[in-house]
Amino acid sequence: MRARPEIGVATPVLRCDAEAVARLLADRQAGRVGATTSVFDRDGRALYFSKAVQPGSRVGPVFLHVGVYGFRSAALERYATLPPGPLESCEGLEQLRLLENGEDVLCVEVDARGARFWELNNPEDVPRIEQVLTERGSV
Repeated sequence: MRARPEIGVATPVLRCDAEAVARLLADRQAGRVGATTSVFDRDGRALYFSKAVQPGSRVGPVFLHVGVYGFRSAALERYATLPPGPLESCEGLEQLRLLENGEDVLCVEVDARGARFWELNNPEDVPRIEQVLTERGSV
């Protein structure tokens, strides 16, 4: 954000490999709530966030939204005054409130450094996460 003073909000995203995309699609097909994906323009500005796997047409890489935000004070103050809009209500994603009100959200690709990642959204996710933690020696 130091390099982009015009940006009020930034959030990290992870590029999904084929295995992660397959798991996301399997969760959707099974009717399970899944991780949030992000689509952004060439400058990193978010175009949309969704619980669906985006881009749906598979024209580009799928990015998992990590769910952490960096706010400039003014942007956070604005966010606190904004009412939820129809996109936020439909998707259940708070960051859409920003997009619906014209606030730029910068998506910053971070390197997972070869690590497997997954979110805890469903009971079925627990064994996956425990396996990853075991493989890392964290359990």
